[in-house]
Amino acid sequence: MCSLSDVNESVISKMKEDGNLLCIYTEYKKYHRLLSDAEWEGRIDDISFIQHQLDHYKKLIDDGQTYEPKF
Repeated sequence: MCSLSDVNESVISKMKEDGNLLCIYTEYKKYHRLLSDAEWEGRIDDISFIQHQLDHYKKLIDDGQTYEPKF
């Protein structure tokens, strides 16, 4: 079991390289762009899902988080 005291820069770097962590800022920008595209193209069905994802990442950013685990 891994505790917070075991997490350091090298552990975070290894998890990023393994693809186990998502950068919240990158995901936020991605969904912001997708929302803009969906609105422009009139894809009404996609907008609610994209907005939900965007709200999720915005909340994480507001809480001060930088990475989110994929597991």
